[in-house]
Amino acid sequence: MVIMTGGLGNAPLVAATEAILRQRKQYGKIYVVQGVRHSEGLIYHDKYTRWNNIDNVEVIMSATEGQPHGPWKWYQGFVTDAIKDLQLDYQNTYVMGVGPEIMMKNVAKSFIDIGVPASQVFVSLERSMKCAIGHCGHCQMGKEFICKDGAVYAYPQVENLLSIEGV
Repeated sequence: MVIMTGGLGNAPLVAATEAILRQRKQYGKIYVVQGVRHSEGLIYHDKYTRWNNIDNVEVIMSATEGQPHGPWKWYQGFVTDAIKDLQLDYQNTYVMGVGPEIMMKNVAKSFIDIGVPASQVFVSLERSMKCAIGHCGHCQMGKEFICKDGAVYAYPQVENLLSIEGV
C-alpha cells in the first residue's frame, strides 16, 4: 500500500491510514509518502513519527524548497522522486493519492509506468465544491461532477480528463 500525498493532501488520508494500520495484518509493506513545497510546511509530525515506528511502515518526505530535517527519509524535489526507491510488488500494490491535479496525474503515470495496474491507482480530484449535489457546476470536470460522482476515482476513470490541458 502506498499513500502518496502533496501539500495538505495527507489530511483526508489520515483516517484511511489509521484504518489500514488497525488492520495491519491484512497489508504488506506500507509507505506514506508526503510531499510539501517547503520543509516547514509539514503537518502531523506526531502521526508521522508514530507511523514510521510501526513494523513494515515507512514514512518518506519530499520538499521542493527548504532544508530537509526530521527522522524520516527525505527527498529534495517532487514527491514522485521517491517512487524509484520504493520496494514494491507491483501487481499487488495499491496506491491512494491526494494532492493537486497535476500531481495526481504524475503520480498515477509514474506508478503505472513501473508496473502497478492502473485499476489499483486511486486519485482524489478536489474541486471547489459549493452545492454538493452537482447543480451549481463549480466542481464539474468534463462530464463528472466531483461532488457527487467522486471525489475518489480509480485512475482509468479520469485518465482522459486529467490529460486535458487546463482542466
